Amino acid sequence: MSDGALNAETEAQICAVGLEHDKPVVICDVDEVLFQFLIPLERYLADVGHRLEMRSNASLFGNVYATGSETPIENEEVGALLEKFYERDVESQPPIPGAAAALAGLSKRARVVIITNLPAAYGSRRQRALRVHGMDYPLIVNSGPKGKALAKLLHGHKAPSFFIEDMHMHLVSAAQIKGLHCVQFAADTRLARLVKRAENAYHAKGWGPAARYIEARLDQAGRTSVTSGM
Repeated sequence: MSDGALNAETEAQICAVGLEHDKPVVICDVDEVLFQFLIPLERYLADVGHRLEMRSNASLFGNVYATGSETPIENEEVGALLEKFYERDVESQPPIPGAAAALAGLSKRARVVIITNLPAAYGSRRQRALRVHGMDYPLIVNSGPKGKALAKLLHGHKAPSFFIEDMHMHLVSAAQIKGLHCVQFAADTRLARLVKRAENAYHAKGWGPAARYIEARLDQAGRTSVTSGM
């Protein structure tokens, strides 16, 4: 888990969730889990004279090229392009098919909380986009590995808890959180092939398997609704 402290805004968002310690919770990432990311990013990059080629790893860094060049651009430029992508497109990323329906079903049996890594300036716009697509749940805007934010959110939590995420580093950062069930899921098949698998996670190939896995764990715990099993 990250040694750095959470920033004050992230801590405030965690506190605002008001998580009940005796109720199950499903914590869910956004990019390539709830919203498409790679396809709209590729469109943006093409519009500004760049391209994305994910050849051997799941990172953007080292895989973005200026049009006509075979030399990847510097990491700082990738970061700047990513921020400009969010500035333009954070409210127009298409939802992943089945995501809203799956969360709606799970919300009958557990609290749903969304955690996302993106520049804090775009947090309110991401919240609006989630609301428009039927996923109006508490949002935590994080930076860096998500384990520390998850540990803060789940401190003292006694009911079943789940974390749905595509990227290895965030799942591994959460590995020390006792009782947290992790689900690794990436909607884009290119990313799913390249992303490093987390040993502490159940690997789902879509929202159907991911939701069924969570529902089965809730069944085992006797949690038929968000208020059951207390």
